[in-house]
Amino acid sequence: MRLRPSRVQPVSWAEAALVIAGSWLVTGVVYAAVSAVFDEPGFPVAVVVVSVLAQWHWERRDWPAALAASLAGAITLFALLDKLRPEMGLFVGEALATGFAATAAVLVFTLVTRRRARR
Repeated sequence: MRLRPSRVQPVSWAEAALVIAGSWLVTGVVYAAVSAVFDEPGFPVAVVVVSVLAQWHWERRDWPAALAASLAGAITLFALLDKLRPEMGLFVGEALATGFAATAAVLVFTLVTRRRARR
């Protein structure tokens, strides 16, 4: 079993847009569901979105792109948490930061796979 494809398949911009839209949809649904149940939940939105994106990355099996996307997503998430939490509250700030981090991760993953496919 090969873990790495012989040729990197680039992610289309249409697929990237679909994954970004799906990430925001999951973020909104999980936020609505969890905020209806808990007063001050932790990071449940991030866990669900990261799980969905990890599955998508696993299916693509482009490890350099997945590593770059993970770093971009983590940097975006933690940079925005400090800015959004004081302004919007704990849970709304976390949900928005998670959505933006997922967007950054998908964009970086798409750019890296497209660049690697050109080589």
